[in-house]
Amino acid sequence: MTHPDPRPRDAQGCRKGRLLSDCDFDDVERHTLTLMRHLLVAMVQNRPQDAPDVAMLALGRLGPVNGDRALAALMGFVQTMALGRRDPFHYANPFCPGCAARITPDEERLLRVLHHVRRGQEGRAIVHALMLCDAQPVGPLIEAAHDVQRAAEPARFA
Repeated sequence: MTHPDPRPRDAQGCRKGRLLSDCDFDDVERHTLTLMRHLLVAMVQNRPQDAPDVAMLALGRLGPVNGDRALAALMGFVQTMALGRRDPFHYANPFCPGCAARITPDEERLLRVLHHVRRGQEGRAIVHALMLCDAQPVGPLIEAAHDVQRAAEPARFA
């Protein structure tokens, strides 16, 4: 289902790759990526003992009402993506600052789906979804991205 990114590591032990800061994602999308990474880690139960609970992380960033709603939508988005793929989804370790500063190709495609849905560019969102889901039907993933948009936008991730 999901796996940490297998790319080579740099001298500090972090995986090499594109820096998240080099992408044109806004704060909402960067915070969404952080929460998605925590969800992915929780799904494979590969998190440190002292890791914050992903629900508490969402509540802290979005508040008690929007946090629950946005987290549920985000969980649906991640699960819909996972069900639409044949290959493992590679993600960066959210608990390592060096790794978390980078974005994997899979993460970038998934975030681009949300990025374009938020901007009303559904055609572009579909292109990224098709690449992410190996040309499988992507309607459910696009709808899940709309659910995230509707749940998270009023609160604006802090």
